Amino acid sequence: MGWLKRGWSTDAAPAATTFNFRPLNVNDFDAVRALSNSSFPIRYPDVWLGSLCVNKNNDYRTVGCFTTNGTLVGFVVVVPDHYNYEVVHHPTEFEMTLANEVDNKVAYVSSIAVDRNFQRMGIGSELLRLAMAICLSDAKEPRLMYLHVHHANVAAQRMYERMGFVNRHTNTRYYYIDHQEQAAYIFVKYLVN
Repeated sequence: MGWLKRGWSTDAAPAATTFNFRPLNVNDFDAVRALSNSSFPIRYPDVWLGSLCVNKNNDYRTVGCFTTNGTLVGFVVVVPDHYNYEVVHHPTEFEMTLANEVDNKVAYVSSIAVDRNFQRMGIGSELLRLAMAICLSDAKEPRLMYLHVHHANVAAQRMYERMGFVNRHTNTRYYYIDHQEQAAYIFVKYLVN
């Protein structure tokens, strides 16, 4: 785990604030659920959130960002072999196109969240950088990473663009929020040429 970071700090955080990054584990479940519920307009099932923390089948790579007192302030979940995990079972035409571009070596950012009190401090960017580093060192060797972002989440879209992601597609019916279908943009980044 060469990507593991301790004592990371940012100029945007209050003085003397440092953060530690590590994989999520079963003891983080309550904090992951609370952060997920406060970050997203969708309530994800406890069984899914628990599977991220337990990672029984080793499908996910997770990174949590914690304050030095152990409070979870952000996390990212990436699936380094998304083709075999999901694309082969529930593909959209666009996802199949992406997979074909890179010989099915596709990684997917399943979730990324940062506590509202800690946003705009570089934590989301650092979590995404760590997710990319994890994928680049993974045995599955993904060559492309993609993610969905709500069409109205402009701040996240700008962060992804700064990180080298490109908006390649719109899925007009990706989210179902408040009894309405809502659009997601699919942002894509090539990890290797």
